[in-house]
This record gives sequence, C-alpha cells and structure tokens, in this order.
Amino acid sequence: MIWILRVELRLLESVVFRRFSGLAARAILYWLVGGRHHDSPGPKPLSASPLLRGGKPLLRGSRVEAGEVVSARFAVLGEYVGEAVAKLSEVKVEGARAEAVKAEAWPLKVGGDPPPRFTLRFLTPVRFKRGRVFDVMPAPHNLALSAGLHAARALGPSSQEVLGFSATEGLVRRVAAWAYGYVAVAKASLRTAVVYADGASQVGAVGWATYEVKGKRRARHFWALVQYGAAVGFGDGKTYGLGYAELSSG
Repeated sequence: MIWILRVELRLLESVVFRRFSGLAARAILYWLVGGRHHDSPGPKPLSASPLLRGGKPLLRGSRVEAGEVVSARFAVLGEYVGEAVAKLSEVKVEGARAEAVKAEAWPLKVGGDPPPRFTLRFLTPVRFKRGRVFDVMPAPHNLALSAGLHAARALGPSSQEVLGFSATEGLVRRVAAWAYGYVAVAKASLRTAVVYADGASQVGAVGWATYEVKGKRRARHFWALVQYGAAVGFGDGKTYGLGYAELSSG
C-alpha cells in the first residue's frame, strides 16, 4: 500500500538552490526511507514533489531565508511511514538544517465516478517517454498510460488496494485506448519549460488543461488512474518532482 506523506519544514539556515528543488526533495525522500529502492531497476513505489513555497515550486536560483517554511509531498510504501516521520527531526535541505513543523500521512486510495469535467494544473514540466523520445503533451491517453503502467509495475497485485482494480499492463493499455477516443481536452494553456536535473536539461509542459469525459465504459478506471497520477506524479522523472500536478473538478 502506498501512503502519501506531506511535510512542512522550517529552514534554520538560509539556502540558495543551485539546482531544481525536486532533486533536494528526492535526497530527502531517500534519506527518509533509508535509501531503499535507490538502485532497484524499473519503476519505484516512491515519488517526491518539488519543494514548494506558498504552493509554488522552488527553481534553481531560488533563495529561502532562515525561518521560512517550505513543503513537500512524498509517496512511500506504508511500511516506511513510521521510520520516515521519525527521521524528520534530522532533515537537511541542500545542506541547510531544517525542522519539521507539520507532518501528515494517509493511505492512497482512489476511485469513484469521474466528474464530467476536471482540470489538471501542471506546476513542473510533464513529459511522457515513448521509446527514445519524449512526448510533452498531457493528452488523456498519455495520462492513463503513464499512471497505469507505473501502478502495474511498481505495485503489482497490490494495486488493487489503491485503485480498486488490479492494474495489469493489458488492462491499462485498454483504458488508455478508450481514453484516446472518449476523453477530450476541452481547453488548455500549456507551454514548454526546462529544468536542469541529473546532468541534463529536462523539457516538458507546464500550465493547465481541462478534460471532458464523454464515455462510460472505462470511465471509472480512467478516473482512478488520473487520481493516482495526481498523487504520485505523471510521466517521467516523478522521483525528483517532474510531472507534479494539482487536480480539481470542473
């Protein structure tokens, strides 16, 4: 079972981010779970948002003064939650000491009937790997495929507990094919953006898109995958804060 851990950290020392803050959040994540899964191949049942100040991601060059509060959201396996919360007293942010002022954790469970319309606001670049290239368009089938394959490969049979159905790769591809024909992008305002991470420029799309669900057959499966993606991140680079999105109905 995946749990969502949201933390607020007060900086005890000033810090200037010399890289995208998602990398700092990933370092915190690996510290909290003791480095587990760091070297394991394939999708990991872990993810991190970027560090946020006032709800906005901290980018390279951002300065945070001592006393300011930043937040982050992590997805971790339930067995690590207790250890992670206990370690919050020793967290550092890019080498600067910080103290936890708030921590919340809850099991990730999604599902239900989708609203007729919903909006995703992508606060960090989102991109979807396709072979050797990346597709930066958050089209409905890309959302379903990226979230569903991550759940299938990272969680396996236990995806039933999170999604309400077992996310096999075959089913995920059928849901993505259904979304291609029955979910529309009603309106959108997107642009390409770049962050420098892991030794290279990472290009993706930021902005927002509103989607309309036009069919019913796979609607509940699709909606569960959208909620899952909004919780753990969409597309490539979710362990260091890419594909971070906020979901709202309407």
